[in-house]
Amino acid sequence: MKRAVIGLTVLAWLAVCSVYLYRYVTTRVALPDAYGYEKAWDWQVFFFGLTRLPILIVILVAVLWFEHRLLSKR
Repeated sequence: MKRAVIGLTVLAWLAVCSVYLYRYVTTRVALPDAYGYEKAWDWQVFFFGLTRLPILIVILVAVLWFEHRLLSKR
C-alpha cells in the first residue's frame, strides 16, 4: 500500500508540474512586450527548470517524507 500511495503521489506531482509548466510557458510567450528569445518555448522551459522546478522538487520530497512518516506509523 505504501508503494502505491507514493507512486500515485509522484504521478500526481508530474501531472501538476506538467500543467504548471504549460501555463507558465504560455503566459510568458503571450506577453505583449515579449520579443525574440522571450517568445521561444525552449527558452521558457529552460527558465522554468531553472527557477520553478527546484522548488517543486523540494515540495515533492517534503510530501513524500511526510507520507512515509505517516504510513510507517500504521
